Amino acid sequence: ALAAGVAVSALVAWRFLVLDLAPAETCDDGTTVAADLQFDHAIPWQPFHEKRLAALAGKTLFIDFTADWCVSCKVNEATVLESSTVRAAMSRLGIVPLKADWTRQDATIGAWLKRFGRAGVPMYLVIPPSGVDGAVLLPEVITPDMVVDALETASATCGAAPC
Repeated sequence: ALAAGVAVSALVAWRFLVLDLAPAETCDDGTTVAADLQFDHAIPWQPFHEKRLAALAGKTLFIDFTADWCVSCKVNEATVLESSTVRAAMSRLGIVPLKADWTRQDATIGAWLKRFGRAGVPMYLVIPPSGVDGAVLLPEVITPDMVVDALETASATCGAAPC
């Protein structure tokens, strides 16, 4: 039984754990994301950068704070975020998905984690069109329904602007 448990654990770790460090991402021009993101087969993640946030002001954003070495992150991504329910909601609501990769413990991403009271990843943040002050912070363990509810709530929050 012990050998079987170790074998299953090793298989799961091998499936979800990536040991290669991701290359550092750079924001080349800070331009906005294309209006026609395709959510058919996978979430069209865009790199997280503060310049990009400024360029996307007025849009509903979903930010996945993650790292390649974070097993919980990888499980949530595979079983919840990439589910057809979440992808369909993102597409229907016009959500712009951003991935904040903390694999190399980038200082900017670290500051965002601290700002929302988190010591590490995973962290899931939905920013409504009205801005970061109205952000919805999801728990570390998520379900598709939780994500969809947060997306719908944030999309309906427009501040002073009409929805």
